[in-house]
Amino acid sequence: MSGPSEADGSELDNPAWSKAILSHISQRNTATTGSNPPRSGFDKKVVHLANDSAEKVKFKIEVDFLGNGTWNRYDTLTVFAKGYVHHEFPDGFSAHWVRVGVDSDCTATVYFMYN
Repeated sequence: MSGPSEADGSELDNPAWSKAILSHISQRNTATTGSNPPRSGFDKKVVHLANDSAEKVKFKIEVDFLGNGTWNRYDTLTVFAKGYVHHEFPDGFSAHWVRVGVDSDCTATVYFMYN
C-alpha cells in the first residue's frame, strides 16, 4: 500500500474511552501489506493485535511524525499463533500516520483506539 489512506472509524460509547475513536483493520496480510490510519490529535492511543495464523507473526509498527512520507520504525511486536497483544503508546505520543506490516503471510486484525 503506498501513501496514507483513510481508515474506518466510529465513536464509541464506552465510559473508559469517552469520545474515543476506533480504527479497525482486519484482512489477509502479506509481508508487504501495510495499513495507515491517521493518529494525531489524541492524547491516549492503544493498538490491539490479533494473529489468527498457525505460526507466530512479527508486527512492525512504523510512524510518520510530520505527515511528509518519512517513516520511522516505532516498535516490533511478536504475536504468537492464535494470539493477541496490546500496546499502549506513551501519553501524548503523536504522529500523523502509522502503518503496520507483518513479517510473513497471515490472517490478522489490528485495532487502534484513540482518546
